Amino acid sequence: MKSDYQDLSYKLSEFSVSTLHFSGNDIQFHVHHHDEYEIVFINSGYGQRIIGGKVDSYSNGDFVLVNSMISHTWYPTTSSASVTVVQFSKQILNTFLTLPEFSFIIKQFKLLNTYIQFSPPNKTILSILEKTEKANGIEKVIIFIKLLNTMFKQIHSIMNITTSINYNLDQQNRINKILNYIQQNYQNELTLKNIANKHNMSVSNLCKFFKKHTTLTFSQYINRLRIHACCDKLNNTDLSISTIAYENGFNNISYFNRVFLMEMGCSPKQFRTKNSK
Repeated sequence: MKSDYQDLSYKLSEFSVSTLHFSGNDIQFHVHHHDEYEIVFINSGYGQRIIGGKVDSYSNGDFVLVNSMISHTWYPTTSSASVTVVQFSKQILNTFLTLPEFSFIIKQFKLLNTYIQFSPPNKTILSILEKTEKANGIEKVIIFIKLLNTMFKQIHSIMNITTSINYNLDQQNRINKILNYIQQNYQNELTLKNIANKHNMSVSNLCKFFKKHTTLTFSQYINRLRIHACCDKLNNTDLSISTIAYENGFNNISYFNRVFLMEMGCSPKQFRTKNSK
């Protein structure tokens, strides 16, 4: 699947800032990009996200600012996921932030390459974010500017700037197609050879390409995806651990237990017990 361009101008034709909520099945694996900037806050849930081809795990409190025209998607592996998204146009930056009073915020935006990962927001930021959601008209814009200012004022203590690979849309479309195929088939047996053949690549080229664009090896990526899916089943079903492992692509319980321990820091049984309290 290619990174789909989304025209959000119809949403932002009357408003410079738009706030959206997604939960449960509303959150789909859909790699896309658009002209607008986007703030994403994970209220609850965990899974994997892809931004500009870089793959990371996320969990409660994940707080990210994504640059314009960067392909991205969040895919939860838990049914209780809840996400708040704030989209804002370049126009708001071009209009208000050219004023000298906004030079601090402009300076921070110049650091933005692919995305900025913030630490989980504190009570002040959460309060402003909530007010942004509820406000309308010029009040919404004013509160939003305050949100940006507050976020960036904590830059030195909470911010990690991620500068991933140079953004190339053709390459992103190719990796997105591969990742989408994995997403649809991770519960089945997947091999490098089969995926390479399907996407007209040699195994060695696929390995290099995959690592370059996700920062993970193929096995690291597929194991992480499967483990997160297993975590959701451990939390929300009474299925046996072995059944959950087999249903999510693991055909060896000993290997599953080792991978689970490496990824989650505990055994599947300990994870289920801890999260059932």
